[in-house]
Amino acid sequence: MASKAEKTAAGGSSKAESAEGDAAGASTSTSSREFATFVWLSGQVVFFHAVSAACTERVFTDKAFHSPIFFQLVESTFNFVVQLATRFVRFTAAARALRLSATAGKRNNDEIDDADVEGDAMSALGHANNGARARKTSVASAKFSGRRMADEHLKPVRGFWASIVAGFTWGHFFVGLGTVVSHGLSYIGYHELNYTTATLLKSGKVVSVMLLGFMVNGRKFSWRAVSLATILCVGLGIFGLADKASEVPRFSVKGLVACLLSLVGSAVCANLQDMLLKRDRMAAASHPAPIAPPSSVTASVPPVASSPPISSVKEDLMLYQNFVATALAILYCAITGDLAKGTQFLMYGPRRAVLATFGSVSFVYVGMFPLLQIVQQFDATQAQVVTSLRKAVTFVASFVIYPKPFTGMHMTGLLFSLAGAYLLEKELMRGKHKPPPPTSSSSSSSSVASAKDVLPTTKA
Repeated sequence: MASKAEKTAAGGSSKAESAEGDAAGASTSTSSREFATFVWLSGQVVFFHAVSAACTERVFTDKAFHSPIFFQLVESTFNFVVQLATRFVRFTAAARALRLSATAGKRNNDEIDDADVEGDAMSALGHANNGARARKTSVASAKFSGRRMADEHLKPVRGFWASIVAGFTWGHFFVGLGTVVSHGLSYIGYHELNYTTATLLKSGKVVSVMLLGFMVNGRKFSWRAVSLATILCVGLGIFGLADKASEVPRFSVKGLVACLLSLVGSAVCANLQDMLLKRDRMAAASHPAPIAPPSSVTASVPPVASSPPISSVKEDLMLYQNFVATALAILYCAITGDLAKGTQFLMYGPRRAVLATFGSVSFVYVGMFPLLQIVQQFDATQAQVVTSLRKAVTFVASFVIYPKPFTGMHMTGLLFSLAGAYLLEKELMRGKHKPPPPTSSSSSSSSVASAKDVLPTTKA
């Protein structure tokens, strides 16, 4: 008997060990799949943005190209057209779903009307009772509630262009103005400076956002964040001095001033974006969808299908921002004559430069989707790692594809800048996700978001 019990216990122990082994194997398999997915998405982000950066540098190094603001016009027009087409497809699908739901509700109401007529006839013949009258009252209430729900859901769908115009405010105009100014100045920097220098200077955007947040909103930063911001600025300065000492063919004070003003414009635009996003999200939360009537009342009336969201608050802001940027860029280029020059460049310029123009704006737009997928499936910290890797690959590809002087000062400035930017973004992200203290929960909920809680930019 004892040996039999021992055998039973040994069998149970082996089964438990086997189950633990299977669980460990499943966990390892899941981790391997997640790692493979992360590597695949990261490769897409790095590839698309590196190709886009190479195309951009090809355009700005072409001697026939003299209209940096026209490049901003091409970029904002491309983004606006793509976002408008996406919104139109969603709008059409939502309108079709609402029409089908309204048709089904009308058909059911007609059947209820026929039943009411038959019930009235039976009541006239003396076959009605109190239960039938109660049912008639319930059906009438259900019909009214269903039609009211249909009207509430059909209100947003008053026309495609009307739905766009209805949400536009002056805040969106100023965000678009800040976008066209900051991006236009950065492209002037690309035209006047070495491409890698201008790109590295744009890495200081987070510092300008921090400074503006401190001066305007009174936001506090840790000593670690301030130290990392200082390291980033030192690295940028070393790289700029290395370019000047190497006497590269494209280096000017005008380009440096344009890049610095672009950083200020980006900081203003980022804070405006954050303010509008908070305002629109609060407005959306204060207007919830209508509540359906109880199921006991609407037993004979099918519920009206709610329309799928046509766009999110962030997508609306991006659409308005690119629309204003496109309109202002067209106005500026028409006044200065860059519109005719840019059009002539696209029609008669070098074929490679023209293809690079469209490749730049399209590849960077496509590259945003795997980056957003990394944020959704993993977390923002891993996305920042991919962003830093993308910048490093972009710099290496630039020096390989387009040979230019690269000294020890360049290497030192590049390492300081990339390390400072990565660690600073990581520090700000950690401060953003840090739980607020219990004594100041109300005040922390109303504080300004971190410097990275803004719309995704279209350039590295």
